[in-house]
Amino acid sequence: MQLSPGFSDTFARRLTGSTSPTADLYFAWPCADLLKDGVIRCLAPTVYLAGRTLIVIRHALGLQQSVSFDRLIYVIDDDWRAGLAGSGLPLAYRAKLALVEARAARHLEKLADTIVVSSPRLATRYRHIWPGKNVIQMSPAWPLPQSRPAKTSVRAIAYLGAWTHQRDFGLIAPALKLLLDRHPDVSFTLSANVNAGPFWANHPQTKIVPALPWNDYLAWLIEQRFDIGLYPLRDTGFNRARSVSKLFEYALCGAAVVASDSWEVARNGSLSDAVELVPETPDGWGASIERLLGDPAEVQARVSQTLDGLRQSHATQESRGVWRDILAI
Repeated sequence: MQLSPGFSDTFARRLTGSTSPTADLYFAWPCADLLKDGVIRCLAPTVYLAGRTLIVIRHALGLQQSVSFDRLIYVIDDDWRAGLAGSGLPLAYRAKLALVEARAARHLEKLADTIVVSSPRLATRYRHIWPGKNVIQMSPAWPLPQSRPAKTSVRAIAYLGAWTHQRDFGLIAPALKLLLDRHPDVSFTLSANVNAGPFWANHPQTKIVPALPWNDYLAWLIEQRFDIGLYPLRDTGFNRARSVSKLFEYALCGAAVVASDSWEVARNGSLSDAVELVPETPDGWGASIERLLGDPAEVQARVSQTLDGLRQSHATQESRGVWRDILAI
């Protein structure tokens, strides 16, 4: 079999970056030793070759020349079907899903004998759509966070949402306005990806973090120290397939996570007790954050529990073992 270079749509190429978080989290980092030793070759930011096995993460847009293979493994960490079917995502991201992920998936799903996914919801969907294929669920292999000094106060809140989270921010914005008014010593860090509008851009207690390339964002994140990390999720089909990735992300900067109780992998996973899950009521977010602001010991306990759980999960080692099995290395 042969895979040709990605389609030449210039606009679609601009919607993708020169680096891929998904490729790093689900393949390149767990397989770093195999890449270093030359057992696996990187052909493009999202395309790798191990012997006669081709691994494609989300799409193959960066591939410059045709490649022959005997077997294809397809990695996907978004429910693009739910994203296109619903209206909960920004128009620009839905355009990306249609022009890049969906366009690629229609070809890659048929060719693949193994499909690697990021959440139980996605695994269920793919086993239903492709009952004859091997579907494997894998956790993202974030770097293991270091231990942080014990918290004596809780004053730094962050919402590090991607551009897929623009409409989710509306779940917490009213409560945050009231909370910051009551606590002028509390700071709020917000990602520019969310595009929250002039009120937040000009708020004296808010710091807007510019959108950064993936490698720059990771370097920035590791240097940050937050107390509470917010993860609001509207109950949509796309959000139900979210992975546990945001828990790792906030753990890197020492933040306890307050999240919507519709986050399935957090609600049903082994780290559910480490996350403050908030029901979607008008006062739910404000009450949960207010309580944690006054209880540094609980925030510290949740952070410690998350760090311990992530270390015990050995996501990188586990993913490395899974890939060695899949690739018969």
